[in-house]
Amino acid sequence: MPFALLCRRVGILVCLFVVAACVPAGRQPISPASVPITVQTTTSARTPAKPVQTRAQPSADLLTAIQALGTGFKGEVGISVRDIDEGWVVAWEGDSPRPQQSVSKFWVAIAVMDAVDRDRLSLNDPVTVTRSDLTLFHQPIRARIGKDGYRTTIGELLRGAMTRSDNTCNDVLLWRVGGPAGINRMLGEKGIAGVKFGPGERQLQARTAGLEWRPEWAGGWDFCKLAQR
Repeated sequence: MPFALLCRRVGILVCLFVVAACVPAGRQPISPASVPITVQTTTSARTPAKPVQTRAQPSADLLTAIQALGTGFKGEVGISVRDIDEGWVVAWEGDSPRPQQSVSKFWVAIAVMDAVDRDRLSLNDPVTVTRSDLTLFHQPIRARIGKDGYRTTIGELLRGAMTRSDNTCNDVLLWRVGGPAGINRMLGEKGIAGVKFGPGERQLQARTAGLEWRPEWAGGWDFCKLAQR
């Protein structure tokens, strides 16, 4: 081996030994997990590097509170809390389907307006609501229905369902857009996943009370008497 090359290699080894000797004996490298982490990307000198922000997390107090509510409830319950600014979600049995109650009126309203957009319905279409159309619980339209029914429009039924949460207005509209099958089809067409619709106001409200719907309960009075027994 040429003498000059040998000297150069020996010099490199000596430098490495000197650098190694500068590290105190027994000192271990610091684990990244033991210090606050700020991740930066290496970029060109023309573009200042931006620190990567870690995603915010819900507080331990919130997690504890949600767990306490879930375990302490005597029955089936689902709890979900979402921070729309930070993007996190905390849930207790959050993947289990639950009845939507009056939130379901929103899906019916979308289906109605979708049918209007497609010229299948008009908000001015006339509708006659009869006593056989009545459902249960909150239905202000009931007071307007006489022996010959109550003449109204699709638009007024939609207004009653959305502004007064009228169950009967919603149910009449539901069957004008194809019933539960029509709503589920609309949800699929619009790419709304994780939501199922059904079975309609009568069955939904009756099952809420642990009963099966009977036609003679239309209007709610006989149903309320039975539920109070």
